[in-house]
Amino acid sequence: MSQELIRSYIEQYFTQLTRGCRENLKNHSLYCCHNPLCTKIADPNIAAVKAIEYAKSFKEKFLCANLKNEENLVYNKDLESLLDYFKRCQQTKAYPTIIKFIKDYFSVPSRVDEIMVSKLLTLESLDIGDKKKTTTTTTTTTTTTTTTTLNSNSIINKKSSDAIITQDKDNFYHFRGMNLLEARETFNYLLSLDRDDITNAIVEASTGLSNALKFNPSTLNSANALKPIVFLLQVNVPMLNVLEDWLINFSKDSFIQTLTNFEQFISVRLMTVDDVKIAYDKPIIGACAFLELLKFYNDLINNNLDIIVDFSNFSKRTGFTFTTYPFILNIDIKSTYLQIEYTLQQKKQKSEYLVFQVRRDNIIDDALNNIQNHKHPEEMKKELKIQFKGEDGIDQGGVQKEFFQIVVRKIFDPEFGMFKYNESLRTWWFNTNSLDKLEFELIGIILGLALYNNIILDVHFPLVVYKKLLGFSVDIDDIESVDPELYSSLIKLRDTDEDVSLWMTTFSVSIDHFGETRIIELKPGGDDIIVDNNNRHEYLQQYTHYLLESSISKQWTEFYKGFKLVCDSPLLKLLRPEELEDLICGVEDLDFTELEKVTNYEGGYTKDDQTIIYFWQAIHNLSNDMKKKFLSFTTGSDRVPYGGLAKIHFSIHKQIDSDRLPSAHTCFNALILPCYPTKEKLEDRLMKALNNAEGFGLK
Repeated sequence: MSQELIRSYIEQYFTQLTRGCRENLKNHSLYCCHNPLCTKIADPNIAAVKAIEYAKSFKEKFLCANLKNEENLVYNKDLESLLDYFKRCQQTKAYPTIIKFIKDYFSVPSRVDEIMVSKLLTLESLDIGDKKKTTTTTTTTTTTTTTTTLNSNSIINKKSSDAIITQDKDNFYHFRGMNLLEARETFNYLLSLDRDDITNAIVEASTGLSNALKFNPSTLNSANALKPIVFLLQVNVPMLNVLEDWLINFSKDSFIQTLTNFEQFISVRLMTVDDVKIAYDKPIIGACAFLELLKFYNDLINNNLDIIVDFSNFSKRTGFTFTTYPFILNIDIKSTYLQIEYTLQQKKQKSEYLVFQVRRDNIIDDALNNIQNHKHPEEMKKELKIQFKGEDGIDQGGVQKEFFQIVVRKIFDPEFGMFKYNESLRTWWFNTNSLDKLEFELIGIILGLALYNNIILDVHFPLVVYKKLLGFSVDIDDIESVDPELYSSLIKLRDTDEDVSLWMTTFSVSIDHFGETRIIELKPGGDDIIVDNNNRHEYLQQYTHYLLESSISKQWTEFYKGFKLVCDSPLLKLLRPEELEDLICGVEDLDFTELEKVTNYEGGYTKDDQTIIYFWQAIHNLSNDMKKKFLSFTTGSDRVPYGGLAKIHFSIHKQIDSDRLPSAHTCFNALILPCYPTKEKLEDRLMKALNNAEGFGLK
């Protein structure tokens, strides 16, 4: 506070104590001698001491001039809207008055109802409908009634003696007499003032209101009882956290019941309403808006969704689309949308394919050269075809899968040095010592091409990589997916009650740089700054930023650039990080019983043939590593697509010559299985085929 302002307060308190203020007030300050409860001070020295004390302790709170402003800033709901009242307060910089009003009225259900009754909504303010004026006469009184018909089928009846609004149906603008449009505009205005004290007051009051609305079936038994909840929902998006906090306060049974009610409402409506068009059904859309806070898929919506209509609405930005609430959509729907978009983009290209010619023994350099020759987003959106030089294989999908598999294996080879392997997590993280820009861009492009061409890759990144690819912010909890031991140490430092300065931790990090230890300061002079209980949160923020951002910035920039060169679709924003990981990497659910159930048999085989019985017995007895080899042999990838092995369209075709090894058409997920007479011969031939699979029998 400035010295000039303090001096002004002292002078005003001195005047009030010695001769009284000159304000025309109904109730003077307790520290003004015009108030009968305040004794006039004759000694100027004593008055000066008191004035200094009051100025420092109370500031303007008990100045009569301030009280006069407060008297003039009384809210009269019959004469002005709440928004106009706040604007009037802002004009005189009466921010304490605004804050007091918010805390007094926005935190109590009954007072919310009191201030939010729509008494000023008129035809002129809405500028809609047709106005008709009629005169009604009774034996006792004559009143003039103005009736306005709204486009939303609502009726406003405004009597000259009582301007309360009623409407036939609740809608986006009104709920049980509440002017929701005004409520939304009011909250937007208050937040636009960009004052932390006002924003905090809204959060505090909204939290108080939500606490007062803890689930109680006996009190929420009518639409009117929901008015405070509807009011709470008008708060701007950041305030929706308050509603989440309210839901957290539910008991387990009440929360499950609430969730079940909304889920069941959607399901029952879809099952019982004839010809319901979910893309246009407002009750279902409204239920989805609430469920956005809960982030759950809805199977019936996914099963009944008209994908063509919904995707068309999304791409043309017309009508409603469930991409507005992506949490409702499962990963299969999102993947389908991506594939539709990619197919449409491929059809726009002048030439049909992007062809890479590579040598097996020089596959990384050849891949880089091919990319440099076609390094344009439009080129990368063509369907990819691979030609191994010197080989006759025609790429109908299988050769492409093998190309991705070999490139990934070589790039993640420890000798290549681009990534560091975490043995306990079995994941790879960026090697900060590696400066192979083109190779990091290549692996980003490979991830993008795999997603674009619907190929599953055997890559194992921490989840935070997929968060960063999707533009999610990262925090200290993401360190756990990179280094659990380090994360545990940092959390201990954050939560301990001990004096952490005794740990002698500084704002610096020791790293290994080609065998040499280097000290990286997290802030200027950080190696000399001890972490203590006061600055530890700053240290944790700096450390998190260093580990997940700045230390890998050179590698990440190239990696991200490569990925975005191929995948720049707005549809990616529909995905959660774990969904993006599943689409790129698949899952590790090696349940071959599921694969056996969905297998088709061709060329004379049936599931009851003895060779088929021998085959499945042999497969189920394989180790997990050999099962992965079998998947790679037959499908071109040892990863399982999202949804499990039941999602693979797998077939076994009969081959009469029992002296041949099994072979496969990976583009069709088809196994060519000779009719072996014994289980031993089948197992022997199958193992030979699996152990010598690369480049053999793949098309």
